[in-house]
Amino acid sequence: MNKERRKKLMLIMLDILKSGDSHGYGIAEKIEKKYGVERPSSGVIYPTLSTMLRKKYVEIKGHGKRDKKIYGITPEGKRYLNEHRDEVEEAKTILRNIGVFREMGGYALMKKCELLIKNLHHIEGEKKNELEKLLLETEKKIDEILRDIDERKT
Repeated sequence: MNKERRKKLMLIMLDILKSGDSHGYGIAEKIEKKYGVERPSSGVIYPTLSTMLRKKYVEIKGHGKRDKKIYGITPEGKRYLNEHRDEVEEAKTILRNIGVFREMGGYALMKKCELLIKNLHHIEGEKKNELEKLLLETEKKIDEILRDIDERKT
């Protein structure tokens, strides 16, 4: 995960913690439910929590069931969140958009594209031509939609 994505995740996690203390898995669940995205893995959540602990944005408030650490946002974390509120809103918008894209079938389409890439060397002749035509038509249609959005923005 690149530095910019880590920062956005940290802001999202702090935003969630401002509503109440939680353990790492609980934070991941809230991200999944609130935004409709795939639940972030523990391999992403816990290193981010460690960074936030080191920066004093969160603190351990206690221990829950099975000795899970309960994290809470600190005054320094609230200050950081407030100083970056525009970035928080941008990160929330991106996550909501990813959730909507996923609901629209975008996630399934991405998985199919991964399969196509793995198996492209097996596709020949008419099927390959058909696939190429489909991809070009899809790209063209997406470009039209994006142009319409750009025109409405101006």
